[in-house]
Amino acid sequence: VNYGLDVVTLEHVAKYIKHMGFNHVRMNFAQAMLHNPGQPIRNDSFPPVPNAAMLRANPELQGLSAMEVFDRCVDAITNQGLLVILNHHMFDAAWCCDTIDGNGLWFTDKYSTDDWLNGLTFLAERYKDNPRVVAFDIRNEPRPWVKEGGTSILPWWGLETSILNLFGYQVVDWRRAASRGAVAVWKGNPVANVVIEGNWFASNLAHVTDLPLMLAQGCLQSRVVYSLHEYSWYSTAYLVWSHLAGPFELFGFLRDITVEYGTEAEGRDDVQSTHPFTEQPYDRFADMREEAGFYLQRDDIAPVWVSEFGGMRRGASKWHNNTMRFFKAMDASWCWWPLDPQKIPQDFDPEDPDGQLDLYGLFNPPSRDYRSVVGWKLQDLVDLQAPSPDAPARVSVPPQCTFDPRANEEAANRATGGLEFLLSIHWTVYMALTTAIFVLLVLLRCIALCSCCLCVRTAWLGFTSGLRSARFGFTSGLMMWLPTWLRRMFVKDAENYAPLVHP
Repeated sequence: VNYGLDVVTLEHVAKYIKHMGFNHVRMNFAQAMLHNPGQPIRNDSFPPVPNAAMLRANPELQGLSAMEVFDRCVDAITNQGLLVILNHHMFDAAWCCDTIDGNGLWFTDKYSTDDWLNGLTFLAERYKDNPRVVAFDIRNEPRPWVKEGGTSILPWWGLETSILNLFGYQVVDWRRAASRGAVAVWKGNPVANVVIEGNWFASNLAHVTDLPLMLAQGCLQSRVVYSLHEYSWYSTAYLVWSHLAGPFELFGFLRDITVEYGTEAEGRDDVQSTHPFTEQPYDRFADMREEAGFYLQRDDIAPVWVSEFGGMRRGASKWHNNTMRFFKAMDASWCWWPLDPQKIPQDFDPEDPDGQLDLYGLFNPPSRDYRSVVGWKLQDLVDLQAPSPDAPARVSVPPQCTFDPRANEEAANRATGGLEFLLSIHWTVYMALTTAIFVLLVLLRCIALCSCCLCVRTAWLGFTSGLRSARFGFTSGLMMWLPTWLRRMFVKDAENYAPLVHP
């Protein structure tokens, strides 16, 4: 259930959003709003609101199911003339996001891929008669699922393989899942826009042109929007991706990171607030964002929407100023995270009656009144709201495209072949060398598994444990090679991610 309904009326929130100058709202939902695990979606048996206290300022909503309350929220916002983009944010009704919440992929241990697809089709059909529900953000922040004591699952664009099972990892294909998710939306509403977030916490779209969505009709690409997220700690991820011109290029990253940042972070304890990667010069900042995904907009391939960005301090680092400057230069489409001043409402959890504030909130967190706003945040956002003077006054309408469900389902279900993936890589000397070393490690691992020598087996068990313990993106495989200051920085980021992150 959307927050704030325990404090102010639904119409109050909708009007405030409009008066602050915004033109759209990204509305998040959980799969749990639609049905309980193991049960189908039924119009007569939606799950209830988890706590009636969340609706106390809106007595007319009491007694409605969570889905019905969501309907009222969508209606109130679109009645103000605002556009709505629905986002499949979580499966469980819980706070988001980290690598251990079990909600980072398109399935969980309780909900199946089919549950996810059916939910997208159901909602697309449910809102197809509301012309201001314009898009479906099909999955929030695809990310690894790190399982304690089991095989961790890593999403990748255009690759699904079990070869890494030797190291305790399974790779699953976000490209295939995104294609199926898009088709699921169009089955419910053939003219809806579909938002595809970048891999690994919505930080990377580098390979979506090398391995495009698997659709039978090319004309459907005009209904696809790609999405990135932008937070200060993402600078680390962007730095990694900027040196992964192909999926395995690592040495360039290690070389340049040492040259650019040296040992200046050695001994730092306040890594989150003085992270050297957030202090990049603007040109470097902009280049990394373009490489990660904004090249799609720059080269007029596809629109890019920053479906989340936010912060709690102005001018604490160069990151904020760089972000404002870059968004203005790109005439970026964006969505501030979040509007709400609280992560958990008061009186929602009996064990935590005071709830939790969200210091990134646009409404003033200390007051929690959904009336006062954080002035500097709104001032900066108003400055971004004005369209670029270079923006076209009119845009061309794409040619008519009649969606073919059967043909597109067949295309989306096709698995990416290993050869297709390898041929999509832009090979370099660094990549070839790194890939050769990786293959050698796999072969050595196989030899170790067949060895009866206890010391060899013990050494490899220690090696794989080190791989499993590192939880920050692709860098987990690098931990044993990184210098001390850099390893400490990445691990600290991973540990601090959950309490600082957004829902």
